[in-house]
Amino acid sequence: MKPRLVIDGLLLWSLIIVSLAICLTFPQLYLVHSRDIDWLLNIVGLIFIIKGCLLRMASRGHKRKFPRWDLVTTGPYAVIRNPMYMGSFAVCIGFILVGMPFWIVPIFAILFLWRFMIEIKKEEAQLIDCHKANYEVYANATPRFWPSLRKVWSIKPREMFPVDELFTTHESKNIFLLPIAAFILDLVVQYRLFGSIELIQTAGLFVATIVGFVMILALEYKLRK
Repeated sequence: MKPRLVIDGLLLWSLIIVSLAICLTFPQLYLVHSRDIDWLLNIVGLIFIIKGCLLRMASRGHKRKFPRWDLVTTGPYAVIRNPMYMGSFAVCIGFILVGMPFWIVPIFAILFLWRFMIEIKKEEAQLIDCHKANYEVYANATPRFWPSLRKVWSIKPREMFPVDELFTTHESKNIFLLPIAAFILDLVVQYRLFGSIELIQTAGLFVATIVGFVMILALEYKLRK
């Protein structure tokens, strides 16, 4: 992995950890103290984390089949031009929803886009130098960051998340580790906000969300061949 990306990743997670520490120190920042809302945010946040992990796994696994700076337009790259960044964004949003006040989401989104859009434009400039007109055609047909519904629906799940490529890189460990980290984080938040932990209910919620997500994805694999 490029040293620049490692540094950016460390800075990104450091920002999240510091923000989390501040929020837990001042629980009034959460504004709404409700178990029901906490459950809902956990479900949405966990889905973001899983989808972000899968997107990063699929992107890195698919791209490794091509030479560096080759123009990849298939797999996740057929939907958006920067699926790795989108995956990281989704994972971070998921952790914010699980562990921090929901109003931090738009603030984080602005900071994330401000920082990483610089890197995205640098990479795009290199691709333009390498591929010129071919990249312009690809860029005109494929969104840079936010996928369109038409693009999402046009690609089959098995093409977006090919099973034979998902577990071929070190990214695959995150699909197990990050949900566990989110689970532990929510227990900490529960204790800080409500003074108690509902371990069984929280575990059941996380397991049900993961199982439900996998079942829906498997169904899409089967129906949208």
